[in-house]
Amino acid sequence: MSEASQEAEILANLEKAILGINKSANRGVTKALEFVKVKAIPKTPLDEGPLRASYFVKVGKRWTSGVIVNTAPYALEQHENLEYFHPHGEAKFLERAVMQNLPAIGNIITGEMKL
Repeated sequence: MSEASQEAEILANLEKAILGINKSANRGVTKALEFVKVKAIPKTPLDEGPLRASYFVKVGKRWTSGVIVNTAPYALEQHENLEYFHPHGEAKFLERAVMQNLPAIGNIITGEMKL
């Protein structure tokens, strides 16, 4: 086997490995975001239910990143206003769901990271 063909094979194998890592990372991020969403829903203020029902997860295709989105127009205000009284749920519901579950989130992502 020539040196050029060896280099080409090494590069092809490296590209394949990188693609596998990216797929694993995206899978891990998706699972972690879904996990956080599930943990945030019971913390989300409840009146008639639209705020709790307005979550979705979006994960990037090219880069390993994602977000949890709440499409309710009043979601940000309910999340950030610490003065509101919530008989069911609390302010900072999404932030607290993340902070209270950091080890589990890390385990979910790393659990998917396999070559």
